[in-house]
Amino acid sequence: MPAALPTLDADGLLSYAIGAAIFRKTWVSAPASTTSSDGLGPLFNARSCNDCHPGGRRGRIDLPDAPGQIAAPLVLRLGVRTAVGGDLPPPFASGFHRGDLRYGRQLQPLGIQGHAGEGRLVVRYAELPVAMPSGDTVSLRQPTYSVVDLAYGPLEKGLHWSPRAAPPLFGLGLLASLSEADVGGAAGAVAIPAFTYGGAKHRQWVTHQPGRFGLRAESRSLRQQVGDAFALDLGLSSPVDGRHAGDCTLAQPLCLAAPNGASPRHGGYEAGPEMLDLVTWFTSSIAVPVRREADHADVLAGEALFQAAGCAACHRPSFRTRSDAPPHLRDQVINPYTDLQLHDMGPGLADNGPPGVPGDRRWRTSPLWGIATSHAPGAPERYLHDGRARSIDEAVLWHGGEAEAARDAFAALPRGQREQLIRFVRSL
Repeated sequence: MPAALPTLDADGLLSYAIGAAIFRKTWVSAPASTTSSDGLGPLFNARSCNDCHPGGRRGRIDLPDAPGQIAAPLVLRLGVRTAVGGDLPPPFASGFHRGDLRYGRQLQPLGIQGHAGEGRLVVRYAELPVAMPSGDTVSLRQPTYSVVDLAYGPLEKGLHWSPRAAPPLFGLGLLASLSEADVGGAAGAVAIPAFTYGGAKHRQWVTHQPGRFGLRAESRSLRQQVGDAFALDLGLSSPVDGRHAGDCTLAQPLCLAAPNGASPRHGGYEAGPEMLDLVTWFTSSIAVPVRREADHADVLAGEALFQAAGCAACHRPSFRTRSDAPPHLRDQVINPYTDLQLHDMGPGLADNGPPGVPGDRRWRTSPLWGIATSHAPGAPERYLHDGRARSIDEAVLWHGGEAEAARDAFAALPRGQREQLIRFVRSL
């Protein structure tokens, strides 16, 4: 179990331990001999939260570098851009993404007994050598994605798709306790009308723009983020998403008709309000790893280079949490090294778009705190939204768009100074 925030009281630590047990729980299909762990799927990506975030860390991506590997540790988000009216603020003024009519919002490669998984995501890598001004060369991995063994027909035309790796969960409650003003949030709420995909109508939802959780800042709260993960990754209903069949669509009638684990004991859901709140409490209470080598001369030199290169413009070093946050989170100076904003990261990091249509280039600035300990023991280092980067310097060199100037400043440094900057980042 990852370390809890040191400011938790006894009751908070008890809720943390219970939430951690649910987080590690292996779910099974319904009906089962226990009503507290059934309801998996029918289609799913994992059997537990811990499968994707082992010990609260980054998802393990240890694919060999050989071509044609199945990208099991990655999830594939699916979306078709749909106009919703010009009176809404960005990004809704130009449309938003609904799920694929057959496959929903996310490809689920696994199914319970009697149900075929939807398909398999495959990644192939090509090495791209980058000559550095200092004379050395860094090789980047360029991924190419494809989907094979589709079980329910072809993917929809005009589909955007986004392979994603599970990020670490350090310090999420502290990030949730920042003020909207500090992270550039809008003062008002935007109501998005109920919409339909796959024939299934979804609830109306209200969001503050921008959100702050998820690789695209698509979630406005940790509770929403946990509920979406229950639905999309595990196929579990909760008060956030009440569909007992998870992400199934009308093109998958056997999936919709499968037995579910909804229970009066859990408020008519498979993961009821109490369970949702406990997992949210756990994810909001994971501590940030203690910094290492903070006073080392190379780390201090690297910090100055980090600032001079412009990295801190987006990877903002410090905030103070709100004075009206929960007692164990309030009035703390934190150092997450993020602004929690969406930024155009250039065409190299864009999602796959349909032919002739550019993919979305915007990503939320990832927090850097705990980066050196964000991988499970024995797992190789993998960075960026899809794990393509095998090292921090590879991750920096993939930056483009709004980060192009900072990337070029990093690349122009002599090799020794680049290593100092990287050592600073690893100290966080």
